[in-house]
Amino acid sequence: MVRLFCIIVLAMHWASGQAQPDTTVQQTIDRQVWRPFIRTYAVYDATGFNTLHAVDVVRGTPWGIRTGPEYFEHNLSQFARQQAGGASRSIAFTFEHRVHRDGIAYEVGLYRVVRTQNGETTAFYGQFHVVLKKNGDTWKIAQDWDSDTVNGEKITEADFLRLSAKQGIWE
Repeated sequence: MVRLFCIIVLAMHWASGQAQPDTTVQQTIDRQVWRPFIRTYAVYDATGFNTLHAVDVVRGTPWGIRTGPEYFEHNLSQFARQQAGGASRSIAFTFEHRVHRDGIAYEVGLYRVVRTQNGETTAFYGQFHVVLKKNGDTWKIAQDWDSDTVNGEKITEADFLRLSAKQGIWE
């Protein structure tokens, strides 16, 4: 009976260990992609921001698709124009799904952009879907899609806060 009890306890311990997500990959992605993304976005560092993306990145929004060099050039001009306009900004994320396997990751969540210009602060919200690929030891954004609506409904501060209450906020 004691032997059976020990086997059951060991099996339960082994099974619970197997159910734990591999946070090492997520921590690496956070360190290589999301932390620098937040920092470079906030300080209008388009060159640094662009290095977080694969050279053949696909960037999609409801307004169109940009790829590789076209996307990078757009970032350089947009970041410069916005910074010249005197605006400050920040971005924060909350993740809904984060899965990975064999050097590829798929992450979904909500973002909040806070922009201040001429003393007026405005917040924008949206949902993102990102595919990341590992090249050597480095994770890069390979595909990035975002929209400010889900199923035709505008994403709100309440949506962002509801998800972040469960998942936390990356700022």
